[in-house]
Amino acid sequence: MSKLKVTRFYPKEDRLVVLQDKEDLKSAGGIIIPDTAKEKPQRGTVIDIGPEVDNCRPGDVIQYAKYAGNEITFYPGGPEYVILRKNDVSGEIKTFEIDTNIINPDTLKPWTAAEKQAKNKK
Repeated sequence: MSKLKVTRFYPKEDRLVVLQDKEDLKSAGGIIIPDTAKEKPQRGTVIDIGPEVDNCRPGDVIQYAKYAGNEITFYPGGPEYVILRKNDVSGEIKTFEIDTNIINPDTLKPWTAAEKQAKNKK
């Protein structure tokens, strides 16, 4: 019987393990972006949390500070993770579907209402 060696990271204190989101390889215009010109991701999915973390849970998608944390990979060619402190988390990102028959989309976009008021004054 063969054995498989597995690496497991346990975050301590106020640390989070976050799987970084992949960046787009192409720009909106279709230009391929080289590795040297790519920006560091600021969004990811929480994988594990330390015992002192109370503002996130595993599975949450979060936004964090641009140069925060330490990037790690557990094996060559594997996914990149970042180890963050709980204070580096800017907020949680949630996506919702709304029924426009019930909620007026203009109430969700305050700038749209301001634009309409400016047009009505002219």
